[in-house]
Amino acid sequence: ALARGEDRSGYLTVLPAGSTKDPKPLLAFDKKGTQRTLMVVPVGDDGKVDVTSKGAASAVSFRVVGWYS
Repeated sequence: ALARGEDRSGYLTVLPAGSTKDPKPLLAFDKKGTQRTLMVVPVGDDGKVDVTSKGAASAVSFRVVGWYS
């Protein structure tokens, strides 16, 4: 995942869609530059994930690698 804060610092959370788990920060970012990280996130029963930006608006990009069956 790549993230950059648009106006201040924040973080992303990523969970399987429909998860009731308490989200934990996975990628901190700020407006100074693009932050990168590798995330391993299982998909929900519907094949989707939920991405949330906390603390600030952000620009986010994902490269998806893996398989789904």
